[in-house]
Amino acid sequence: MAYNKLLKFTPAAKGAASAGQPTLRFGCPLARRYANIRWMIMLNKFWILFLLMQFTLAYGEDKKVNEYLDFDVAWGGYYAGVSKDSDEISVFRLLDFNRDVYHIAIYQEKFSSIPSEEEIRSLSPFIGHAPIDVKGLLNYKVVALIDSKQLTKEDLVGYMYYLEEFQVSAKDREKLSQSLISFGKEQPLKLKLSIAEGELQINERK
Repeated sequence: MAYNKLLKFTPAAKGAASAGQPTLRFGCPLARRYANIRWMIMLNKFWILFLLMQFTLAYGEDKKVNEYLDFDVAWGGYYAGVSKDSDEISVFRLLDFNRDVYHIAIYQEKFSSIPSEEEIRSLSPFIGHAPIDVKGLLNYKVVALIDSKQLTKEDLVGYMYYLEEFQVSAKDREKLSQSLISFGKEQPLKLKLSIAEGELQINERK
């Protein structure tokens, strides 16, 4: 299947997000290589349950989302997400993006102002891979692209372990990994996310 970098439905992304699997799914923490693979898988399953609970609490029916959000998609990009409730700023790095799910590395540090490129590059991910429903982006007041750095295979370790657990073939994982690394060489895609009649709409900004 050919990769569409704007709104791609890759074998990896589509296979793991459909067929009754949860929309939110978690991978293993990045770059700290575990000697015991079973222990890694146990952590993976724990984070799936954790994120599902957090998603239910954070994005329930009573929470009002933005009508639209401008979002610049840069594979390998570092982002600051400004909370609508407290103006607290959280930081994540984008690993992958498609119509349904965006895949990120999460940093535990919180900021009162948008951090500099130097500050953000000095951080280490707290969680190396977190797949989240794209609609969740509309719960931020603003999502600002701070900086971008081309992804490496090491950056994608957690994502690839997760896909392996969902029985995505080694060939497809390698193809996806190379595509994500390659996308990082290109200019960000300027998108507008919006909700129309309860459905997510994604369009390119001019």
